[in-house]
Amino acid sequence: MAINIAVFVPEGIVISSDCLSEICNNDDGFTQTNANRTFTIWDKCIISFIHADYPNGLPYGYYINKFKEQYFPQDISIRELSVLITNFFKEQYKLDNIVYYIAGFDKKDNSFVPFLFLKERENFQVINQDLNQKEVYNYHAIGRTYWVNKVLLKTEFYLEDSKENIAFDAVDIDFSKYSIDDAIQFSMQLISFSATLDNFAQIKQSISMNTTTAVITSSDGCKLI
Repeated sequence: MAINIAVFVPEGIVISSDCLSEICNNDDGFTQTNANRTFTIWDKCIISFIHADYPNGLPYGYYINKFKEQYFPQDISIRELSVLITNFFKEQYKLDNIVYYIAGFDKKDNSFVPFLFLKERENFQVINQDLNQKEVYNYHAIGRTYWVNKVLLKTEFYLEDSKENIAFDAVDIDFSKYSIDDAIQFSMQLISFSATLDNFAQIKQSISMNTTTAVITSSDGCKLI
């Protein structure tokens, strides 16, 4: 199981994901390795893979390193870069079902604006804009979002003893007032919270406590936290 959380605020975009854990038996006994699913490319964008797997038995980091070895930084849009990445997986490794977030800044109307996309097969969904292509501030989660939804979205349940229906409204957060540091803490804490509750609920394939977080802003570019 895995979870990815993107937060888009006035300063920029934050994406966090839990790591994939693998238990290996070697000469030193059993050891655990953690494979990241979130990376930066060319100081231009963040890419965060959604599926909790090892495509063709290899970690996502392997493919990102190979991509960086073959392609030098280019002055292209985030959408064009996504096409390049998708074709790289499809043509060189026969992987045509790679799903990921990709976030970066593109030039629009003589200024640089942030874009957050969800790429799935031929679909290219803009996450941080409304239908009028106006920038919005919010969060987006994908994967094992069970606990996140329980806390942040509207929740209803029935009490058998008292025969009552109990309802809690969705949490109303004004992300336009969030700083980039607030966004970092929000995404990381939601993953930590979800992993802790998975552990308490004794979920076998639980979310990992190990996370990777990347940030992109117009002033500082992109970096891993």
